[in-house]
Amino acid sequence: MRLQDHLLKQLEQRAWSVTRRHEDLEPWAHEIWTLESHWSPSGLILFLTFLTDRQPGNANPFWMIGTSRREPTNRLDAQGEPSLQVTPNWVGELPRFVAGLDTLREAGDNKISGN
Repeated sequence: MRLQDHLLKQLEQRAWSVTRRHEDLEPWAHEIWTLESHWSPSGLILFLTFLTDRQPGNANPFWMIGTSRREPTNRLDAQGEPSLQVTPNWVGELPRFVAGLDTLREAGDNKISGN
């Protein structure tokens, strides 16, 4: 199963839905997902950016997933926390990443580093 499929399943279990997917964007972004929370605070919006790997010959189209409160307009905006490095251990790190999204939801002011 692809990383995106695993991620989507875990997001749905934690009351997040992907309301929009942007594909084939800037050279630095493979995809941007708009997330919406269905738990309190309901309606909270976050953006997950699948950052591309500029290295030629890399089999993965992206190397990291970053989080931002606003739709990112550049690579730096997209690299907020929590983030998930796409390494051979991503399956084990995925629950930590989703828990980090839940922490943002619970934080009240929803501050994300890098924004």
